[in-house]
Parts: sequence; C-alpha cells; structure tokens
Amino acid sequence: TMTTEFVIALFLLLQLRLHGQSCPVRCQCFTPAKVLCADDAMKSVPVNITSAVEELTIMATSVTRIGPDAFEDSPEIQKITFLNNFIVEVSEGAFDELTKLQELEISGNRNLSEIRTDVFTSLTNLKKLFLNFNKFGTLDTGLFDNLQNLEILHLKGNLLSTLPEDLFHQLHQLHVLDLSQNMISVVSKDLFCGLTKLETLFLNENQIVTLQSNVFSNVVRLQELSLQGNKIAALPKDIFSNLGGLKELNLRGNVLKELAPGTFHPPLTHLNLEQNQLTKLSPALFSQLSCLTYLNLAKNKLAAVPEEAFQNLTELRFLSLADNQIRSLPKMVFQDLTNVNKLYLQKNNLSSLDLELFQNLTNLEHLGLFQNKLRTVPEGLFDAVIILPFLSLHDNPWTCDCNLLYLYRLIQYSTYSIQHSGRIYCQSPEPLKGQSLVFLRQEQLVCPAQNFTTCIRDLSSSQRRPQAGKDISEISEAQIFESQKDTRQCALSEGNGVIYIKCSISKCPKVKVE
Repeated sequence: TMTTEFVIALFLLLQLRLHGQSCPVRCQCFTPAKVLCADDAMKSVPVNITSAVEELTIMATSVTRIGPDAFEDSPEIQKITFLNNFIVEVSEGAFDELTKLQELEISGNRNLSEIRTDVFTSLTNLKKLFLNFNKFGTLDTGLFDNLQNLEILHLKGNLLSTLPEDLFHQLHQLHVLDLSQNMISVVSKDLFCGLTKLETLFLNENQIVTLQSNVFSNVVRLQELSLQGNKIAALPKDIFSNLGGLKELNLRGNVLKELAPGTFHPPLTHLNLEQNQLTKLSPALFSQLSCLTYLNLAKNKLAAVPEEAFQNLTELRFLSLADNQIRSLPKMVFQDLTNVNKLYLQKNNLSSLDLELFQNLTNLEHLGLFQNKLRTVPEGLFDAVIILPFLSLHDNPWTCDCNLLYLYRLIQYSTYSIQHSGRIYCQSPEPLKGQSLVFLRQEQLVCPAQNFTTCIRDLSSSQRRPQAGKDISEISEAQIFESQKDTRQCALSEGNGVIYIKCSISKCPKVKVE
C-alpha cells in the first residue's frame, strides 16, 4: 500500500513533467499560472515565459537588467515580483505589453539608483507598486502620472531626501503611501495635494525636523499616519485639524517636549507617543479623545501625571506610563478607565500607591509595577479587580514586615500569575534582606513592637541575674547577641495590646525571657 507521502510526491513529479516543456530554465512551475525563479546562477529574465503565466517571482538571482522585451510573450501576467536581485537598470518599455498587470515589486537591489520616467507609462491598471530597499536618491516628476488606478505605493528604505511637489498629484485612487526609512528632512505643504483617498501614510525613520501646520490639509480621508523615528521637536496645534478621519497616529521616537491641548482630535483610537522627551502633560491634552483605545506614553521624562489627564477616556484598553520618572499618582487618576485591561507602570520612581488607585479598573488583566521604589502596598489594593492574570512586582525594595502580609498572601494563595515572583526580594529588615518573599514563612513578616523593652538571655552563657532595682536595659548587648544566636529566629510583634514572641529553634537552649 502506497503511503500518503509517496502519493503526494508522485503527483508533484507528474505535475513537473506535465509543465516541464513550458517552464523556464532554472525556474519551478507547479501550476501553469505561477512561476518561481530562485537560482543564483540566473543572470537574465527568462525568455520562454508563456502566455499562461499570471504570477512571476524572480528572487535571489543574479539578474542585473530588465530589458525592453522581457515580457513581450506574456501579456496575461497580473503580478511580478523582483526581490533581492542585482538589478541596476530597468529599461523603458520593459512593461509595455503588460496592460493587465495589477501588482509590481522591484525591491532589494543595492545598486538600483534610478527609474526612468517612462517605465510605468503603460501600467494603467496597476494597483500595487513596491519599490523598497533600493538606492533611489531622487524620483523624477511624472514617474507615477499614468498610474491613476494605483492604490498602494511603497518607497521604503531608499535614499530619498527631497521629493518633487507634484510627484503624487495624479494618484487620485491611492490609499496607502509608505515613505519610511529614507532621508527626508522637509515635507512640502503641497506634496500630498490631490491624494483625496489616501488612508494610510508612513513617514517613519526619516530626518523630519519640522512640520508645517497645513502639510496634511489635503488628505482629509487619512486614517493612519506614522511619523515614527524622526526629529520632530514640536507640533503646530492645528496640524491634524483637517484630518477628520484619522484613527491611528504614531509619533514614537521623536523629540517632542510639550504638547498643547487641542493637538489631537476625535475619532482618534490609537496614539503612540513613546520614546519622546515629554516632561509634563496638560490636564486637557486627551480630553476630546473619547474614542481612544490605545495610548502609549512610555519612555518619556514625566515626573507627575495630572489627576484629570485621562478623564473621559472610557474606551481606553491599553495605557503605558512605563519607563518615566513618576514619583506618585493621584488616587483618582484612573477613575474613568473602566475598560482598561493593560496598564503598565513599571520602571518609574513610585514609592507608594493609594488604596483607591485601581478601584475602578475591574477589567484589568495586565499590570506592570516592577522596577519602582515600592516598599509595601496597602491592604486590599487589588481587591476591586475581578481577574488579574498577569501582575509584575519584582525588583522593588520591599520591606518584609507585617504590612506586607496582604502581598504575601496574594502571592501564596491567589490565582494571579505573579511574573518573576522569585525576584520579589526583601530590602529590609536586615535579617531578611536579600531573601525572596515567596520562600518566607508568614510568621517571619512581623512589625517591631513599640514602647516596651525586651531581653532574651542565654542562661548557659551567664547565670547571673540582674540585681534588685537594676534596669533590664542595662544588660549587655553581648548577652543579647549570644542569646539571639542560640534562639536562631525570633520575631516580635504587637497587635490589639497583645505582644507576641515567636521563635524557631533547632534545639532546646536555656532561655529566660523578661
């Protein structure tokens, strides 16, 4: 009986034989319509591509040129991908026969620095064009003028520093434009004129320093805008005022120091301000963003957060204030965030948390509090949270005394998943310093009693009793130290007027307690 693997192998072999005569040399054709050429010995575009081919991929070959007659026998091709080859030239007329072509990619050619103006003239039905990670320093005016049905254009990872003002003016159907990872420093106010259907614009990792207030005034349908990784230090207050459909805005990795109220407008749902230089937040900065679901303020220089900062953000699901310099949080700062399920406060300078801080966060699922300066947490801090499967508290200077019993029980008995629980170390008291809270016994978490004197004496080392009238405090520290060595672990606590002494010993020493 033939195995399933053998049947499949036989079927593929038969397919290869059936199409062997029409398949170009050094290529693979598992169907008549799809051809893959991935042989580094290939130095030119295959010449025997039949009219049945609809998709052609040429990748990781030694092809250096796309000639004017490369596809004259293949008018039915709808998708062509040139990826990671050595192309240095694309001839005029190379795609003239491909009137049905809908998607074209020429990416990853380290020596391709120029595309002639007439190369795309015949591609009137083209919808997707990818020209990523080549070496284009400039693009000529008119290069895209005939691509009036183009919907997606990627020019990512080139050496573009300036762009002609009218380069995109004829792309009336364009939805997505990616200009990321170039060297653009100036964005002309008319660059996007005519892009009335543009919905997504990426300008990541360029060298943009300033933005004029009307630079986006013509892209009224823009829904996603990314300016990540530039050098923007300030934003005009009305720069996004015409973008009535903007939902996602990424400003991560710039040098913004301050933002004025009214900078952001509804219906924004995603706002990323991570890794800037913000030192303060205006109380009304986000007040209009009632649709916001994602807000990232991590890796800034915030020392405080106004109590009104997140007012009315009832739809927010994700909030990160991680990696700032926040020392304390107002107890009602999160009161409106009833739908937040991810809250990150790690890597700050928080030394205490108010009991009411999380009382309205009933849907919280992830809470990061590690690498702060927390010594204890108030009893019942997390009680309002219905389910908190991921809680991180490690790398804080915890004081392991009776005030930490709430956290101790939470770790030992709750259903919460405490991240890196073994790294919740005691900073004090001295006998417990460096020990993990996870491995302590509950009776070790005690608070020193106040306003009374105790002495534990080892009668085996000294049988002398204090003379009548002698204060017990006069007994030498050496005697006390010796007795403590014998009793190993003794803990003293006080509650409701009752004093408790608990000792763990390995033998029965002669001990007198006064």
